[in-house]
Amino acid sequence: MAGDMDFNALLWHELEKNDLVIGPAEYKVAMRKIMGWGVIERENIIKIVGIQTWKNVLNQLSGISHENDCIRVLGFGRALTEYLVAPLNIPSNLKEQIVTVGVISNLYGSIYDHLIDAGLNNKLVLPRWALHSIVYEKRGLRLTVLRKIGPSTLRFIQTLVEHNIQILTELPYYKKHSEITESIKELYLQLYDAEIETIQKTRSHISEDTLKNKTILFYLIGGLYTWLCIPQIHQDRFEWHIKWVRQFGEFIAWMDDAVDLAEDISTGQPNLLLFPENTVGVNEQKDRAMVQMIAEKGKQMITEWQLNTKDYRELPLVIRKAPQICTVSWFRGLTDQK
Repeated sequence: MAGDMDFNALLWHELEKNDLVIGPAEYKVAMRKIMGWGVIERENIIKIVGIQTWKNVLNQLSGISHENDCIRVLGFGRALTEYLVAPLNIPSNLKEQIVTVGVISNLYGSIYDHLIDAGLNNKLVLPRWALHSIVYEKRGLRLTVLRKIGPSTLRFIQTLVEHNIQILTELPYYKKHSEITESIKELYLQLYDAEIETIQKTRSHISEDTLKNKTILFYLIGGLYTWLCIPQIHQDRFEWHIKWVRQFGEFIAWMDDAVDLAEDISTGQPNLLLFPENTVGVNEQKDRAMVQMIAEKGKQMITEWQLNTKDYRELPLVIRKAPQICTVSWFRGLTDQK
């Protein structure tokens, strides 16, 4: 019987065959840049939440309590967001705001994942009424009290969500493109519901679509933010970009669960590779078909990006190969198996 490490080795080789990884020299250069970005973004986050809240949250987290892990998460948040917005070529000052949204989203997504893995305490979850109030700008006494007396992790997430909504309201076409604005607000609540469903339901009671959407929605929200920086919506271009962002998010979802496979098997957490129709580690032929499917999704996503991103070869390595760098980072423990 093939084990999860055998599956991940198969996946690594398939990704390598499809140019979905980069070599050691390029990886070293890219990671130096990503960690540098992460240091800058950490300082930006501390300015938003305060140094004491930052320290308290690090102390509460088991999986990313090492500050370097947080820096890496923040740096990749920037790299992947830069990749997402590159096809649209928005002004640099507005791009910085979108990047901030992506960095924050990547951070609290990682925090939720680690809290779930650690056996999440419900008191650490932002209540749905609070998220609804923040998203629809209905500030009141209850939110103020929550921010003052809630646990550090809850206050941390609340402050970051509030910051992202503030950015939303400051984008130049927030009111003009009201349908997109409304979609973003609805997606925040859909993402919350998907996160809660993941927390509350066992592996056998959660759907594959819910699990994929949890990742897709993070990136879809950032993708839609970008369109509030563009004065005129060209429908064909808009539809292409949103469809592509979904492809991007789905590839990330499959990769994330592949990396977490062993841990999710032991903890009983939901995983895309553990649904009955996908189960890996039992039949090598089926495993090979699964890794080919994942690699094909990644290859198609990158090809689409290259075809639709003007002068993409002139972008810095850390942006134009962000997915490949991310792949090697995830699989850094498997690279010796090549």
